[in-house]
Amino acid sequence: MSEIGKAIDAVIRGGLAALMKREGFKKFGRNFLNVGSESVAVLNVQASMYNLGTTGKFTINLGRYFPSVARAAGEPELQGLPKEYNCQIRLRIGHLLPENLDHWWTVGPETNIEQLALDVTRVVEDVGLPWLRRMHDLHALKHRTRRISFQ
Repeated sequence: MSEIGKAIDAVIRGGLAALMKREGFKKFGRNFLNVGSESVAVLNVQASMYNLGTTGKFTINLGRYFPSVARAAGEPELQGLPKEYNCQIRLRIGHLLPENLDHWWTVGPETNIEQLALDVTRVVEDVGLPWLRRMHDLHALKHRTRRISFQ
């Protein structure tokens, strides 16, 4: 594994993994899942595809997967648990921050991993988990999709 990958994993171990475990999520690599009665909450830590050398970036993707919606849409049944890209509602965490922009954290040789882990954990706790909680059922899905405009 690259040094960047090791640094990202250290950030996850530095706080995010414990938070997600306390919230009832199970860890699968860089994915955290919580299976509910109507949907599965998914949090994914995504490394940039351009992570080369000693400095890299990562972001957090959030999603909710609704098996009943997948069945109604005629989608093939998933083998195993859903990935973030299988989710019917998906969002990058940066769009929940005040700037409402895509947000990537940087890791490199000068990065204070402990401080970065605290920052990432705080953001997930403050905006990521509340969003996942709000999107827990079909009513939330219906409300969310009503506000989407297709242009």
